[in-house]
Amino acid sequence: MSAPLSPEAAQALDTALYDADVIARDTARGRLAAQSEPAVLAALVRALDAPDRVTRRRASRLLGEAKPARVRPLLLALVGDDAASDRHRATAVRLLSLLSPQAEPALADLLRDPSPRVRRAAATPAAPEAALQAALTDVDAAVVSSALAALVEREHTPNAVSLSQALERHGDALADARRFLAAGAPEAAWVVEAAAAGDAGALDHLAWGEAAEAALGRLSAGATRVAALWARARAGHPDPTWATDPDPRVRAALARA
Repeated sequence: MSAPLSPEAAQALDTALYDADVIARDTARGRLAAQSEPAVLAALVRALDAPDRVTRRRASRLLGEAKPARVRPLLLALVGDDAASDRHRATAVRLLSLLSPQAEPALADLLRDPSPRVRRAAATPAAPEAALQAALTDVDAAVVSSALAALVEREHTPNAVSLSQALERHGDALADARRFLAAGAPEAAWVVEAAAAGDAGALDHLAWGEAAEAALGRLSAGATRVAALWARARAGHPDPTWATDPDPRVRAALARA
């Protein structure tokens, strides 16, 4: 158990977390940093589960300004506490990621946590690459999406097989995964079929050819037709007859081709 807060630290902490005056809060933050009491950090970790979102955000900011070596053990203890709420643990996981300039090994285990909320929080660029690749098979679409974004940000190539399986499992909830796969295989039959169905991600990356032309010919009306013609224009295959099309969006596609 941590030592109790000194009266001065307790007053500064109360002001930093709850005072409406931003200058008073900033002054209190400076006093807390100067006092550097371990009990202050422990109190801030508890405040990460405060009922008020603003209080939670202020506590997170104060912890982010402390030395990571002092905060990390407290956060690890919290995320390993089964009695803590999912919200509390997830907030600690996000902060743990922000405090890690390199890969944070603890996030690998957290990406296998029973709580989807905790797994989503752990799917960040700070997680080890192998754990992020494994997270592409998660049953929660938001975890898969976050893991994919983290891998792309770190310039790692996501496992295409895992992504394809995730698309089958989660469908439209993984529009970003569909875009990534389409960019990597623009001539694939599923990309052509998805484009023919009006899928925006497939239209953005579709490679032009006879199969694509036939598929997009099925998009005969409305916004999907316009999207298809824009895709054709981007691929360098505009049709001069668009100049007399009654839809101004089609004429614009020709003008910008």
